[in-house]
Amino acid sequence: MEDVNEFSPTWPQLYMTADVVEGRVYDHITQVQAVDRDGVDGISRICRYQIVTPDVPFEVDADG
Repeated sequence: MEDVNEFSPTWPQLYMTADVVEGRVYDHITQVQAVDRDGVDGISRICRYQIVTPDVPFEVDADG
């Protein structure tokens, strides 16, 4: 059986916003999630998140 990538990931929320106070340090601001119908729950992580804008004071971990 060959693994086939038939479906693109989808996002339950197409747009997300978050408000922050300037000068305040946050441990957590928001979380994003994608769903892929090709994936099997609990078997593997199907998405990798990254910030593509250079020089931003934020980071993304493996949990989105």
